[in-house]
This record gives sequence, C-alpha cells and structure tokens, in this order.
Amino acid sequence: MPANTLHGWFETPLGQYLLEKEQAYLDGVTPDMFGFHALQVGLTKRMSNRWQASATYSVGAQWNFDQLPLNPGCEHPVTYAAATGFTCDVPITLAEDIAENDWYLGNEQRHRVTFNGIWDAAYGF
Repeated sequence: MPANTLHGWFETPLGQYLLEKEQAYLDGVTPDMFGFHALQVGLTKRMSNRWQASATYSVGAQWNFDQLPLNPGCEHPVTYAAATGFTCDVPITLAEDIAENDWYLGNEQRHRVTFNGIWDAAYGF
C-alpha cells in the first residue's frame, strides 16, 4: 500500500514503531480509566418453515474511576464551613463503595433482553 495514505504510512517501519509505542503507552494508562464490563449471549434459529428468530441477553456495568488527588496540594476532599470557608485539611470518612474513587454508575441500562423475528410471507409478498 502506498505510504501517502495514513494506513500505508502505519505499515512503514516508522509507522510500526509509532504504533507499538502508542499501544504500550495506552495499555499502561487505560486499564484503570474505563471500568466497563459486559457479557452478551445470543441464540438464533435460522429459517425453518419461513421464519427466523433471534434472542439476545446482555448484562453490563460501568464503573468510573476518579484520579487522585482531588485538588493539587490537598490531602483530603474539599469541605466548606461558614466560619472557615473552603478547606481541604479536614479528614472525612467516605462510604466504602466510593472510598477508592471507584463507583458504579447507576443511571445506565444494566440488563437488556432483545428478541426479533422474521417471517416470510407466502406467495412472494
């Protein structure tokens, strides 16, 4: 492939070197950044007596990870008190599920079931 296309350039030795370096960097950075885990299973019944059906079930969950520190120079989360204003020197106890800054996103579709079918009408309809 000609090197004047992006795909062609990535096949050159320099392009391969860059791809390897980018992949190594991204493999080290992204494992804790995205926390989506999913499982999908499906079943399909092929055409038999002019019909076909398919069913799929998927379960997935997304966890977000928030990088620490929350604020540069702060050891604890920022709190506010009327007398002192904003401060980050007061230790607070967080709920166990968010103490490590890793929590489940609850507003997403976790379980999903789909079913579809095709029926072939007779006489060329």
